[in-house]
Amino acid sequence: MNFRFKALIQTLFGLFPNSESLNYFAQKHITKNLPLSKEAFDAKYNQAISHHEVFLKYGETKNAVIYEIGCGWHLATALSLCSFGCYEKIIALDIVNHVRKELVDININHLETRQGDGSSVTSAQGDGSSVLKEWDEIIDISAPCDARKTGLPDESIDFIYSQEVFEHISPALLPDIMAESYRILKPGGIVSLAIHYNDHYCSIDKNISPYNFLRYSEKQWKKYNPQLHYVNRLRHSDFIRIFKSAGFKILEEHPSRPGNWEEQIKNFPFAKEFTDKYTQDELSILSANIVLQKT
Repeated sequence: MNFRFKALIQTLFGLFPNSESLNYFAQKHITKNLPLSKEAFDAKYNQAISHHEVFLKYGETKNAVIYEIGCGWHLATALSLCSFGCYEKIIALDIVNHVRKELVDININHLETRQGDGSSVTSAQGDGSSVLKEWDEIIDISAPCDARKTGLPDESIDFIYSQEVFEHISPALLPDIMAESYRILKPGGIVSLAIHYNDHYCSIDKNISPYNFLRYSEKQWKKYNPQLHYVNRLRHSDFIRIFKSAGFKILEEHPSRPGNWEEQIKNFPFAKEFTDKYTQDELSILSANIVLQKT
């Protein structure tokens, strides 16, 4: 599918008051991204393991309260963390209530299959099989909710995580979201983030580069960047600066580039606003896992 066509469709969807429902219908019946296949769920499960391992590395997960920024349609990450059997509460926040029970039920079936075949993570701190049956008592869906004003008490959260969400947040909102995250996190608390800096259209349009959206000026890109598929185009260095400004200590940062990135960007026509601001090394980064700590 040509990315311009998808941009047009999602722009049209955004004109209707029930745009989220239209988007859900399209993802379910046209692109078939929903519900998650077993393979897609397994990828989400592995992402949950990565966050869990970060929390184990830097803190005590038993009876911990964790907070997810951007829980999405199907709670795949929260359900996976719930199944490990050690977390007391998972507060799953989103600005819109996307959660669909039918998608949640399918993901629970995926988890039960994993537990049945022995491929699921079982925490020494808890019984994941029994806990999963009570997932709705452990996962508190907080949506719609503004991540800048969660209403949560000061220093009430042990860990915060987010999976491929921060690239979809307006740059103007990020400082306040991080300030609020700092407020609600306990001293020494950990934030585990996975952020993608690539052109998300490249997953459906095989004719474009993952750097494609960096060829456009801000004015040009607006017509391809509808609210339903908004991407902020910030680079890794921008996020690191925002996190440090909010008071967080960077414990780990693992930027990722394609193996042939030098060849890909050698003659790539980056828009001047990017070449004026960033080095080629900064522009080349397409994703990162970042671990922060409240000092």
